[in-house]
Amino acid sequence: MRKGMLTRLAVPGLVACALWLTGCGSTEAEATLSGAQEVPPTTTQAAGTATAELDGDELTVVGSFTGLSSDLFPVSGSAAHVHNAPAGQNGPILFNLEITTTDNRTGVFTGSKTLNDEEKDAFEDGNLYVNIHSVTFNGGEIRGQLEP
Repeated sequence: MRKGMLTRLAVPGLVACALWLTGCGSTEAEATLSGAQEVPPTTTQAAGTATAELDGDELTVVGSFTGLSSDLFPVSGSAAHVHNAPAGQNGPILFNLEITTTDNRTGVFTGSKTLNDEEKDAFEDGNLYVNIHSVTFNGGEIRGQLEP
């Protein structure tokens, strides 16, 4: 009887520890945004960074950019987006990112989306990227692949 009670207590405890050690299912990714990653590449001094966290089904992306060659250029409601495609390919917008800026050339962005299973697989496989659009480069001035 005592052995059965220890087993019933130990197994859930081990599962809880394993979940805690693995971050309870969250996956993080980072990206460095540059013109060289655009398809086709752009010649620009602009740069940026992005960090993403997938917690369960919720993907949250935050980041910053600086030095755009011209003002931000909104496409489909925003000048910053998360797109779905592997490195070296252009893909559709997955969701918009909200930008905060004082001069339309430097700023920060944030956004989140509940992902379906296919979108979660794309994130975990490194097939999502952040893109910032400007007047000079409507298709995107800087881009960064989110690498888990």
